[in-house]
Amino acid sequence: MAERAFLRTVGGGCHVPVGGVAIHEGDRIEFIAGMADLNGERKVIIRLSGSSLSPEELGVNAAHELLKRWNEK
Repeated sequence: MAERAFLRTVGGGCHVPVGGVAIHEGDRIEFIAGMADLNGERKVIIRLSGSSLSPEELGVNAAHELLKRWNEK
């Protein structure tokens, strides 16, 4: 659910170089996500964690953080 919420929020699809993975560890979820430009010259990678009780919230937060860092550069 975290991964789907992330992709839905970031607007990812088959033609966008973006991805994320959720790792469930006990009552926590660690979310690692990244985005690159089409040439692979620019990339941003983030890592967040949150409660396993709110995976969609974590996915949305990860998308917002990734987009924020992408737009800072």
